[in-house]
Amino acid sequence: MTAIDDTLAALAEAMAANRAAAMAASAAGGAQDRTAQAAEAAAAALASLLARAQGRLQALAAQGARVQSARAARTTVLEQAEAARTEGDTPPLADAQATALRDAVATALGIAAEEIEAKATAIRDAVTALDAAIAAPVTAAEQALAAARATLATKQAALAAVEAQAAAALAEAEGAAPALAAALDAALTRRATAMAGVAATGQAARRAAALDWADYETARTALNTAAGDATGTGLQGAWDTAAAALGSALAEVVAAEQAVVGAEFDLTAKQAQAAAKRTTRPADGAAVIAAILAPPPPNPNP
Repeated sequence: MTAIDDTLAALAEAMAANRAAAMAASAAGGAQDRTAQAAEAAAAALASLLARAQGRLQALAAQGARVQSARAARTTVLEQAEAARTEGDTPPLADAQATALRDAVATALGIAAEEIEAKATAIRDAVTALDAAIAAPVTAAEQALAAARATLATKQAALAAVEAQAAAALAEAEGAAPALAAALDAALTRRATAMAGVAATGQAARRAAALDWADYETARTALNTAAGDATGTGLQGAWDTAAAALGSALAEVVAAEQAVVGAEFDLTAKQAQAAAKRTTRPADGAAVIAAILAPPPPNPNP
């Protein structure tokens, strides 16, 4: 596991190094101005990253404090439960009080205490099953919503990737003409300077002419290559492919968002249904318990 403190320290060092580089390049002036600007921009980006990381750590610390508070609240409740089990003349959660309550319930039902004790597990299981039946649709709806949201996140990530591809295709198409214009200008300019250098006297001028010739050939090759697709069908094809992929990814995101909306609605409906069932739980639970405690029907063929 990467230590966050070490990572933040390294980040701070990198930010300081970029700012030092920016100051040094700015002091040099001239051609170093662009380097200074880039170094300062990098330092600013690192400063923003550092601030965001520190903010997230502060939020994490606050969440840790909430965990401690939750533990303290839990301990308080357990202490209250222990008091209800042990303190006073008739602590309500003591074993003796539990036995007395069981006997009172048995008397109210007109059955022996031993009978209700024998069926205690069946009663608890039946009540647990009743509560599970009420909660199950809500739980399933919550799981379906979580799955729908996860699918949406996946589709959104895929859409972002396709959007980047489409943006790149658009940038390539829009940058083609300026790039070719620059190549054309370079080819004509470098040819003229190369010819002038060839005609000049002195070895330095002739070597400079060789460099101009190399640049001329590079620019001319770029123009010749582009001429092989004079109408830009390759650019159009790249854009069409990216646009089709973008449309498909967008459709998937829309469908995933629709699924989330549907899952949210279904969860709300299931929660409402569960709330309604909880209002009838006393009667339903009583019926379940009555069925367990009812004596079996007499054998028609003794």
